[in-house]
Amino acid sequence: MSMGLVGQDEDDDDVRKIVHAVALTIGELGWLGPAAAVPPIPGYEMSGTVVEAPKTSPFQPGTEVYACTSFARQGNAREFTIALTEELGQRPENLSWEEGGHGALIGSNGLAGSLPTTAPPSIPPQASSTWHQPQRSLSITGCGANATKRVLITAAAGGVGLWAVQLARLAGVGHITATCGEGNVGFVRSLGAHRVVDYAANRNNSRDKYDLVLDCVGGDVLRYAWTRARHGGIVISVAAPADQFRPESGVGMDVRSAWFNVEANSRQLQAITDLIEAEMARAAFDSAFPLAQHEEAFGNAYSGHLRGKVVLRLA
Repeated sequence: MSMGLVGQDEDDDDVRKIVHAVALTIGELGWLGPAAAVPPIPGYEMSGTVVEAPKTSPFQPGTEVYACTSFARQGNAREFTIALTEELGQRPENLSWEEGGHGALIGSNGLAGSLPTTAPPSIPPQASSTWHQPQRSLSITGCGANATKRVLITAAAGGVGLWAVQLARLAGVGHITATCGEGNVGFVRSLGAHRVVDYAANRNNSRDKYDLVLDCVGGDVLRYAWTRARHGGIVISVAAPADQFRPESGVGMDVRSAWFNVEANSRQLQAITDLIEAEMARAAFDSAFPLAQHEEAFGNAYSGHLRGKVVLRLA
C-alpha cells in the first residue's frame, strides 16, 4: 500500500490535507479497474486537517474536515491527499477522527426522492436549508406524509444502514423495520428502528410489505427485498444493480427500482455535521487499525456483522 504526497493533476479547487483516518469499503480496491495504477489506494471516505487550500475555499489551513472523494481517483489511505472543495465537510466537533473517517456519512441519500421535502422544526435551520437537492439527497421531513410510510432496511448496523435508519426516523417515517445480526439488535433499535429482525433467525419468514426497501447486502437478500415491496413501492440497492436480482415471481405490481451510488456533496455533509452536533444523529465505527495492519483491517471488513465500518488510522 502506498503512502505519499499527492501533488499531481491539481487545479484551483484542490485542497491538500493531512489524513487522520479512512474507512474501508468492500470491493473498493477494484473500483478503478485493471488499467488503474498499481497498487490501488483505498479509503475514499476520510477525515483529516487542511494544510493548503485556495484563498476562496471555505476550508482554510487548520480546518478539520471529513470527506467522500471521487471514486474516479485513488483513495486517501496515505499521509497526504487532495480533495475538491465540493467533496469536503467540516468535521463535527463531537466526532472523533475515527468516526469522521467512517464511511457512508452521505450514503443514506439512497432514500433520495422517496420522501417529501418539508423540514420539521426540530431540524436545525442550516440543516433543513441544505437538504433540498432533488433526486440526490435524503429529504428530511416532519410532515404527516411519512407517518403512514413503511420502510425496510437490510444490514442496518452496517456503514450505510445505520445512517438510513437514523435519517428515516428524522424523516418521520411511521414504521422502520431493520435487519441485522443477533449481536447488533440492541444497537439498531437504539438508532430508531421500530422493529429489529435477526436476519439469521427470521430470514424469508416475513409477509410484511413496505413502501420502500433499502438493501445494503445484494445477492439473495436483494432478491428477497423485491418481494417485500408493496404494489407501487420502490426497491433501492447500494450493493448491486437492483434489476439484475429481480426474481421472476413474487414481485408486486408497479414496483420500481434504483441502484444508488455515493456522490460527493459538501452541502450534504454540512447537513450531517449539523445533525451530529445537535445530537440528533450519531456515527459509529466497528474497529480501527493502524495503516501497517491494513491486511488485518481488510480481513475484518470482509468478515460481516459489522457495526459501522472498519477504519484505518494514519495520524
